[in-house]
Amino acid sequence: MLPHNADAVFNFDVTVCSSGCDYTAFSTAENALDNAGDIRDTGSVKSGAWDAQSGSIADATAVTWDSGASTGTLHHMTDAGAVGEYLVTVTTGVLDDNDIISDGTNTITVAGAPDSVSINMNCGANETITDQLVIGGFTTDSDNTVTVSVLEAFRHNGTVSTGCRINYSSAGDVVSIVDSNVTVEWLIISEGWNNNTNSLECVFFGNADTNNTLSHTIVPNCANSGAGRGDSAVYVTACTSTCTQYIINNIVYGAQTDAIDLNVTFGITLTAVNNTVYGGSQYGHKCAPNGTCVIKNGLSCGNTSGDYSGNIDTNITNGACDTTGTLDSLVAADTFVSITGGSENLHLKSGSGAIDQGTDLVNTPTGVKYDIDNRDRDAQGDVWDMGVHEFVAEITTAAVGHPRVLRFGTLILLFGTLIMF
Repeated sequence: MLPHNADAVFNFDVTVCSSGCDYTAFSTAENALDNAGDIRDTGSVKSGAWDAQSGSIADATAVTWDSGASTGTLHHMTDAGAVGEYLVTVTTGVLDDNDIISDGTNTITVAGAPDSVSINMNCGANETITDQLVIGGFTTDSDNTVTVSVLEAFRHNGTVSTGCRINYSSAGDVVSIVDSNVTVEWLIISEGWNNNTNSLECVFFGNADTNNTLSHTIVPNCANSGAGRGDSAVYVTACTSTCTQYIINNIVYGAQTDAIDLNVTFGITLTAVNNTVYGGSQYGHKCAPNGTCVIKNGLSCGNTSGDYSGNIDTNITNGACDTTGTLDSLVAADTFVSITGGSENLHLKSGSGAIDQGTDLVNTPTGVKYDIDNRDRDAQGDVWDMGVHEFVAEITTAAVGHPRVLRFGTLILLFGTLIMF
């Protein structure tokens, strides 16, 4: 969904699932692939397609080509039968089209000119993966990136009833982003640790990284509570003066502490836009202790300490069930399809006060125009709503002899008669 790299960069794609994928856990994939290290165009890591093989070469295997004159390490080869992809660090020599990479027994034949790489790790099943993922060890730039995502066929539908979930049931953060230029998207991220003694966040952004994005995830019922605890469901630490981090189009509910916690320092701006937050034990959107948080088109309701807190850009539309937003005193039961515990559905319901009350952000930051159902708000000409979901009324067909009504924004068709409001 999001554009992750520029032209002349090869997308090296691996899949993660319990059976039939490249790896059975995201952490296993990350640990294998980050051995490549520097994936930028200036580095020695090359990737591309292969179109012939004899056997399979294992991860982290020393390989040769050019009749042994060129050497390197193969980090992974995907195997789709007649074709696949490879990720290689070139130690000596040059890797070219039609070179035959060998471990001494097994071979693959390079198809096309190798290039620098972006790493894409995609969940390939509708299931829960018990795992703890730390994205660290890569050297990236704005073109050569790392993405953790879900194949389109297995993405959630805006609720936790379906989709790919990563769940960690011991002390510690579930997903930690400690590299730059990383995107985590379309996952359900949860934790099963509840002893109130160990620090954790479901999603943690490190303090030395930049240009990272959390997008289209669902983070349900996350983070331990306890005396003096500072845990949050989504936590972005203070970072350097060049730091940019984006939290866009996510659903966070039932957080045992703060839901989205942007920990900024003077001169730093962190961005959280079009997120929906509900039912946290502390703050919904929290900006602390200094600096500015850009929070736009947020929809935050039912958070015990307050729906918004801190130095927030209050000139942009934000909906609240308390009095801390720009559109206040919403009622959660009238706003969301379901707030029943265990069957939460935070899509907007018909009549919600958040409908058509957002600000059109076009596509800044990148990907914000796509709602939680992957609807392109701008391409469809929508008046933006607050929160993660762009409400579109269903087409209702009445019984024979009764009107057929279709609502598209402010346009109503009644039998063939065009009525404009």
